[in-house]
Amino acid sequence: MIDTPGSIKADVAAAISAADLALMVVRPSYLDLAAAAATSQLVRQLQTRALVVLNQAPPMRGAQDNPLVGRAMEALRLLGLPIASTVLRSRVAYGRSTELGRPIGEHEPGSPAAAEFAELVREIDAALLGRER
Repeated sequence: MIDTPGSIKADVAAAISAADLALMVVRPSYLDLAAAAATSQLVRQLQTRALVVLNQAPPMRGAQDNPLVGRAMEALRLLGLPIASTVLRSRVAYGRSTELGRPIGEHEPGSPAAAEFAELVREIDAALLGRER
């Protein structure tokens, strides 16, 4: 696994080229979406499989999603790359897990954050194996 900044530089291109799967983690912000557009072009040019993940999305309120999430997903669809059905929400548990240096599934195993992350791992595994969910 190689973590790179969301920019178009030689080291990012080298990482994408070497990857079995480019996991593009994007926040629902204008700057992240703009960077994702540029990165998606590079991913297609290098013919690397990819999966786009929406991260730090506002939590749902009841059954209602924040309109920001819908607009971000609409913009991500325009990239023409597969989008993870799992959305990682902005949750205190993720920050706390980072502080403790422990995975979310270990730190708060029954939490919504742990469930989100476990579902995302299943999606990544399926993408790596070339299976549709």
